Amino acid sequence: MDGRLLPLSTFRSPQMKRLSYIYLILPFILFLFGWVRLTIAIPLALILLFTLWQLLKQPSTTHYSPFTIHWSPSTVYWLLLTTFWLLLSGIGGYAFQNWDHNWRNVVLRDLMNFDWPVYYAQPESGPVKMLVYYVGFWLPSALIAKFTNWQVANFALFIWSLLGLLLVTHYLANFFKTSNLKAALLLILFSGLDILGTLFFLQDYPT
Repeated sequence: MDGRLLPLSTFRSPQMKRLSYIYLILPFILFLFGWVRLTIAIPLALILLFTLWQLLKQPSTTHYSPFTIHWSPSTVYWLLLTTFWLLLSGIGGYAFQNWDHNWRNVVLRDLMNFDWPVYYAQPESGPVKMLVYYVGFWLPSALIAKFTNWQVANFALFIWSLLGLLLVTHYLANFFKTSNLKAALLLILFSGLDILGTLFFLQDYPT
């Protein structure tokens, strides 16, 4: 296969499906060991890992590898476009972040700095107040951050978000029988009416 361009249909492959399984299961396993008693977490984690292994070892009908063959221009544009779009979103702190990012950054910071499960009050000082949210999105990045620093945590969050975005656009392309690039464009152009609010209240946004 040397010298051949990678067709877009190659990305509709068991490899992408396997990656999706790992992407979905990893945060749940981290949640089990961070929030659930070990007597419950260990059996559930073993069941999940066994199920994951059974899914991953299913035979593949294609032998393409994204690391050993050339990618088509459309695939490269898809990767570049989704990466640039994510950069502009503010995830990772590489571009402007609107007010909604402030408390989301706090969630990542607390998951990084405090033991799991995260709580903010001791029983002896009154009702225990815990961090209750769909924290799975941040758990892989927060785990990495516990051994590194805030900058690495944000980079890991960006990569994790990019992986999720690529998977979503890939499956959207499968559903509509189109290319990954067109699926990414569909997501980007799906909304946009918020630009009217921005134009009316331009003074509230940075230039």
